[in-house]
Amino acid sequence: MNFELSLLDKDGFLLHSIEINEDEYSFSRYTSYGETYFVRRNKVLVERKAEYLPHDTLTVCCKMWKIQEGIRRDGQGYARIRIGIETV
Repeated sequence: MNFELSLLDKDGFLLHSIEINEDEYSFSRYTSYGETYFVRRNKVLVERKAEYLPHDTLTVCCKMWKIQEGIRRDGQGYARIRIGIETV
């Protein structure tokens, strides 16, 4: 599975993007990829917070595809996730 992760601004314009091919990484249980593979946390949360987090909202676009099988059907899906932050 190849995929592209993109961070978008409030108007849907690209701020940062990375394309990852299945021969480089694969999704598996208990595995995650962090800032060294995508974007520095400080850049998002501090340096360019107004661009990346307008109204405290991070907009992420994920495109996934399998090259071997070709495109059987084209479509879009949407997901909305709300994450609450608790300060202790």
